Amino acid sequence: QFSRGISTIGQAYLYGGPVFVSTMLERILNIRISRYCVFNKDDLLRTSGALGGVQIDIDEKAASALNVAAGAQKLNGQDLMLFISPSISGVRDCQIRQAQLIKSLFEGFSNKSVSLTLVLAEQILTNTETNFLPFEVMEQYAKFNAQSNWKFKEHDIPAYTVKKGYRDCFEPILEKCRELLKNNE
Repeated sequence: QFSRGISTIGQAYLYGGPVFVSTMLERILNIRISRYCVFNKDDLLRTSGALGGVQIDIDEKAASALNVAAGAQKLNGQDLMLFISPSISGVRDCQIRQAQLIKSLFEGFSNKSVSLTLVLAEQILTNTETNFLPFEVMEQYAKFNAQSNWKFKEHDIPAYTVKKGYRDCFEPILEKCRELLKNNE
């Protein structure tokens, strides 16, 4: 609990928006955050739609709910929304599927199967909380394309569970978080 009774990143976001969250994280992790982009579930769905859908490996439970074959499928719109919904098989599977969606978007950009234009960058940033401008996104995209052999790494934030009233909260293990950042620079 760092400030004003705030004990989660979600509470910090509700209290002061992304600028407050980035300031708080800068102090906790001792790093500088100059640019931020907040993507929620709706933003991921909108981005996937702007790209014409996303190729995702669908597990058996999701395939049954979507009434499609398991395996690689291109999803968009309502099907993609159902795919990342916890109603299929619970919250943990939902989190795994959301991570799959993020990984699929990353792979689309790293495999160069997605071509980002200024218009598309602006469409993705519309209604997204960010301090990026479309031309800055294009600069970052050019830097991203200048390198090859990108790898997607997924991490769980090192934390321990703490009871706060009637809910479980996660307290970060700061030294391990900082170590994770240093190891992945």
